[in-house]
Amino acid sequence: MDSLKRRFTMKSFSNKYLIICSSLLSIFPNLIFSQDLDYKGFPEWSWQQYDTTQFYLYTPSNIQPDQKYPIALFLHGCCGQDYTATLRNAVDPPARMWHEFGENRQEIPTYIIAPKTSRGWDQHLDNLKHVIDNLIENHNGDPQRIYITGFSMGGAGTIAFLQKYPNYFAAALPMGMGFRGDLTKLTDTPIWTNRGENDHYAESLPDSIQKIWALNGFLTDSVGNWITGINPRITTFYGVGHGVQWHAASTQDLTGWAFDKINDGNIYPQIYFETPAHSSTFREGDQVEIMVHASDKDGSITAVRFYVNDQLIQEISESPYRMSITAKDGDQKITATAIDNLGKESTANTFISVDIEPQITSQFLPYACQSAFYQYSLTSVGNGPCIFEVLGGIIPGY
Repeated sequence: MDSLKRRFTMKSFSNKYLIICSSLLSIFPNLIFSQDLDYKGFPEWSWQQYDTTQFYLYTPSNIQPDQKYPIALFLHGCCGQDYTATLRNAVDPPARMWHEFGENRQEIPTYIIAPKTSRGWDQHLDNLKHVIDNLIENHNGDPQRIYITGFSMGGAGTIAFLQKYPNYFAAALPMGMGFRGDLTKLTDTPIWTNRGENDHYAESLPDSIQKIWALNGFLTDSVGNWITGINPRITTFYGVGHGVQWHAASTQDLTGWAFDKINDGNIYPQIYFETPAHSSTFREGDQVEIMVHASDKDGSITAVRFYVNDQLIQEISESPYRMSITAKDGDQKITATAIDNLGKESTANTFISVDIEPQITSQFLPYACQSAFYQYSLTSVGNGPCIFEVLGGIIPGY
């Protein structure tokens, strides 16, 4: 351990975080992503074929005749050797996230379609739409809750599907691929796209997002991970390459976001912060002017609700949608939710900061709390960048 030297950076958002110095973290940085895949052929999975398209279909257990069930379509990435579907197509993260694969359990009973292709998905889109329509017509599929996701080549297939049938899906989750084709057809279907910072297949994605945001009334020079309230939503995983599907599916509630979206013919409203800019810095006691723009393509905005750190502060029923708050120490999350005349909601988030000087304290852990990997805990308080080093495996003073 004499050669051990570590450097950590963190932002604590005015809360206390426990940092454990552990050699385990440096030895296994991708432990969460390196688990063995299982390929269990549960009885709910069945091989199917329509025309030239083969697929595996997951049918929830105990289908009730008086209920409707959501449908999730997953398009895999490049490249397959042929069109022959196997259970391998059902175990990629964007397919597995719709149910607890190892436990064969779903919180929300959902049909899952996992088709197979060789190169490209265009030749399968009509067939897959027929498969979905058949589930709706004959097997209690819910036409208002059809979801699509795809990785890499499947992300391109997802966008192609949206463009060919722009009002068909309730939500889409493309990953690891830029957007091509007619962007005007991507403005209204709720989309949450994910990419790796170092993924050249998706390097043009921020530019496409800016263009679609502009079509939805939001002009900006930057694309970040915060929730703008404008469709589409984007998340960039920094330091990650093309394998973003593992990060996206395992660290975010993508399916929970998708299940919140209903395709009932009413377009979701759009909302964004005009002021303050995201991550603006103030002094304690400053009055912070907050103003949002909210609009609805096919209806009207009935209310905008303002929250500070998830606490409702004010509801405004007509434009201009503005209020003010007093800046406090640390970081404050400001949320604005627009509600249209038919009850659809969209939310935007921003943050403001009053800097607190970071402070680091160390604590020798009691013997009963020690393990083979660590003996000390480091706690940081503050909301600025906090950098510290541990040299030689020994914290000075102990």
